[in-house]
Amino acid sequence: MCGLGDTKTSFRASLVGYWGVGVPAILLCAYALGWHAAGVWIGLTCGFGATAVQVLIHFIRADTHRRNQPSRQTNTGLPHSRTT
Repeated sequence: MCGLGDTKTSFRASLVGYWGVGVPAILLCAYALGWHAAGVWIGLTCGFGATAVQVLIHFIRADTHRRNQPSRQTNTGLPHSRTT
């Protein structure tokens, strides 16, 4: 998303994915279910997956929005004519 000039979406997706999904999944899997180290890895994987899905959805929506916009050509390759 940085290449598209949109860093806020990636930041928000990371916050929600890692802290909103990953950390609770780690706590659930590692401690509540008693899976210990394996539970930590499973929770991290859930957080990574949630972040990836959010960024993918945003990327698809941004691409669809871009395709639906009328084409705006600013550079035609022709030299500018001066009318002075």
